[in-house]
Amino acid sequence: MDENEIKNLISALEAEEADLESQLAEVASILKRQREKLILIKERNRTSAVSPDELQRKTFTNLLTKVTHPNFPSQEHLHDQIEFVMRELGRSVRKNDVVKKYEELSPEANSIEWTLRKMRKDEKIIAVKFNGNQIFYLLPEWVTMVDGKKAIKEQYRPSKKDLPTGYNTLEWI
Repeated sequence: MDENEIKNLISALEAEEADLESQLAEVASILKRQREKLILIKERNRTSAVSPDELQRKTFTNLLTKVTHPNFPSQEHLHDQIEFVMRELGRSVRKNDVVKKYEELSPEANSIEWTLRKMRKDEKIIAVKFNGNQIFYLLPEWVTMVDGKKAIKEQYRPSKKDLPTGYNTLEWI
């Protein structure tokens, strides 16, 4: 192949690529619309079986659940939101407690599991294992040094309900 043939081939392949990208965008658009229609149909079917009084109660409840803590940083980065949740909880807690409180404060939230792992890796939160199997999360400033060893400040320790028999071992993970 000479130079002109290669240029022509490249030009033809670029045109074909542009055409395929256009077709793919169109398919994606159609797929999105169909998924939205499916959601609407499911919602309509779900609510059509509900009495008007029940529908009104559900609507009111949905409005109430969208109300979050007045100081919740909903427009901030997810790390800041999780830190806010930790401060609201005010003590070392299990991951499920963090997730539950986060969902309570931000009902439209996505999963925070990955962000919690990232924050642990970046040392923005700390994980501690009590008695070899119970993992709790806490903020770095809730840790102090006692006799050259890390310790959780008294006011940030897990509640007696979470560790009713106390703990024998403490492992920083």
